[in-house]
Amino acid sequence: MRTGLVEGFYGKPYCPEVRELLLRELSGREQPTYVYAPKDDPWHRSRWVEPYPPAAWSGIASSIRAAAGSGVSFFFGMSPIGVGEGVRDPGPAAVKALMAMDQGAAGIAVLFDDIEVASIDGRLARDQARFVQGLLSALPSPAVLVCPTVYCLSQLEASPGAAEYLENLSEALPDELEIFWTGDDVISRSMSRETLERALDALGRPPLVWDNYLADDYCLRRLHLASAWRRLPESGCSGYLLNPSAIQAAALWQAGPAPEVRPGLEGWRWLSSFHHDPWSASEPASALIREISGRLLAHPSAGSHHSSDGETLEKIAEASAALSELAEACPGLPDGFELLRYVRDLTRLLGISARAIGAPAGTGRLETLDLLLRKRLPLDHPLARELCSMIGLEGDG
Repeated sequence: MRTGLVEGFYGKPYCPEVRELLLRELSGREQPTYVYAPKDDPWHRSRWVEPYPPAAWSGIASSIRAAAGSGVSFFFGMSPIGVGEGVRDPGPAAVKALMAMDQGAAGIAVLFDDIEVASIDGRLARDQARFVQGLLSALPSPAVLVCPTVYCLSQLEASPGAAEYLENLSEALPDELEIFWTGDDVISRSMSRETLERALDALGRPPLVWDNYLADDYCLRRLHLASAWRRLPESGCSGYLLNPSAIQAAALWQAGPAPEVRPGLEGWRWLSSFHHDPWSASEPASALIREISGRLLAHPSAGSHHSSDGETLEKIAEASAALSELAEACPGLPDGFELLRYVRDLTRLLGISARAIGAPAGTGRLETLDLLLRKRLPLDHPLARELCSMIGLEGDG
């Protein structure tokens, strides 16, 4: 079973240095695979019919060669917008695919996900299949991965023509082509045996799992640093590829963060504890959250402070100091400035919590929290100010 990564998120693609770090990480895995498919690479998606500028292509070519040198199968992805809506010529895609294969790419990925279409039905499936077949005929027998327009159970259930679409697409594509599936939803809470069995029924073949568990492009204040491979299915799929956007790739550091982070190691532990997974923090962050909540909701006599306030403030101060040390280390990391915004965001939220605990006990604490967190932060932006005004949440901040 192939395992690896798909660089398939919205936002700034990885720089070649980060990509090569990830390729080295993958080199020891079973059938290591890397799929290049960043949504905001314009020559991959919105301008796929145009040739790459030399400077842009240089970084991709370097990554393909690095993958080959690390024993990782590199799949060069293209998202041909317009197929099924009048576009039929696979020529521009074939040119790019040949360039990638000349550099050592193991195959190509053709991605029809997140593309606006007039209708999802058998006709669309047949048009897409003809495009893939035309591309195959122009290439020297590459391995091919395909992402359909319907790629999860919730989409299958939402569209009347989705079942027909998937049935026609699967029947028209060669059996050896692998088809992506993200699970029960675009971002799935689990990758259970039942999930994979339902995908097998829908696709007519074992799915190639595209897991958006660590993609943060749907919620930019989230950073998920739990173990990257803990959802790896034991069976029921042809492979498992994780989509870790931006600095999410740090989750692949199995033995802790890279050596460059070690000056701020305690800060890293706090950051990874608060950003454990998409739905929860881990210890010790959960314990500190409970402690902060308890202090904010405590109701001793007005104006007084409990001794526990000082203990909680001391813990917040220790965490904030550790995060500050991590912030100092960030500029020396590949894409460290991406990580830095999350470190500063968490530090700011801890500071707000400390100021609220330091306010008069009872309602004064919640009023302070409301001002600093719900009112003042949104009002930093004129659009947010207008939206808050519309729903009656404007404040004095």
